[in-house]
Amino acid sequence: MGLERKTIAVDMMTAEKGVEPLARAVKSCLNKYDDISFFLIGEEDNSSIKSLEGDRVKFVKSTQIVKSTDTLRTILRKEDSSTYLTAKIVGENIAGVGLSFGNTIGVGIAISKNIRSMKYVDKSPFAICMPAIRNRLPSYSILLDVGSTAYDDCNSQILLQFGILASDYARKKGKINPQVGLLSNGKEITKGTRMLREANKLYSEHSQNGSSFRYLGFVESKDIFCETESQPDIVVTDGFSGNLVLKASEGLVGLTKFTLDGAFRSNPLTRLAGGVAYGSGVFAKIRKTLNPDSYGGACFLGLEHPFIKGHGSASEDAMRSALDSAYNAAGLYGPSAELEQELKRASEISINSRI
Repeated sequence: MGLERKTIAVDMMTAEKGVEPLARAVKSCLNKYDDISFFLIGEEDNSSIKSLEGDRVKFVKSTQIVKSTDTLRTILRKEDSSTYLTAKIVGENIAGVGLSFGNTIGVGIAISKNIRSMKYVDKSPFAICMPAIRNRLPSYSILLDVGSTAYDDCNSQILLQFGILASDYARKKGKINPQVGLLSNGKEITKGTRMLREANKLYSEHSQNGSSFRYLGFVESKDIFCETESQPDIVVTDGFSGNLVLKASEGLVGLTKFTLDGAFRSNPLTRLAGGVAYGSGVFAKIRKTLNPDSYGGACFLGLEHPFIKGHGSASEDAMRSALDSAYNAAGLYGPSAELEQELKRASEISINSRI
């Protein structure tokens, strides 16, 4: 009996670095996993894609590409785009998971038209793993939403759904009894926006009704990364705020690398110290901890089939990491009776008296 394969549909045309590094990443993934197969969606005459065709790789022709400059109207007309067809293949259960490096709006539209949301889910958030220190060891925290929703199309009930979905996601990634916090500008219950204060009350009531996680209350941005008293496994916010945090953290990583490089090159003594640090593996350890490429793409939660959104400017290493995330998601994330029941209980909490 042959291996039961995990099938991934990959949008090959939207990575800013081009098709070639993504094709190499796919080839690396084929070599790494014996039980994986692909649908590669892209231009028919692209030699990098065609060279991969074989028993475990099938090619799907697409004549359109969703560009970062496309308007909403243009995106809606591109139903033969590589992004749209990738989501369609997943929605029709031909592939177990999808992966695209396209722009957020284009991916979101393709998913909304092709992949059904779970019952009792109003919005499907992006969840991403962020580097963190926990118990004095390198670890990660899960931040969501990082771009699927905007501040003005989110509400307190949706924020509660995000926590439930992320708790299920975290448990399937190996975290036991995950701790969830709401991102705010302070830990006091009087802090935050009206939406956050209302969400805090919903979380508190849900926690008393058999939740799948431990609710911590409000947490701050530093709690995402640092060894603090809260130590949340999951930090929940709206997509606008989450994307601001994500972009700021990417900038901070770049600043840290630049500052360290400049400090060790400032004079002969620091250059010597830098050489010793480099030779001892210190820089490699720092780079591994801070490198966002090693944490894969963002995972859409709350869908009947998983879908991974990679960063448009992803490096080849980041592409390989996103493919690893897709492989791990295949057949693992999706609806379950327990998750549906918890989402149902959350939907029945009245918010009228809490405004």
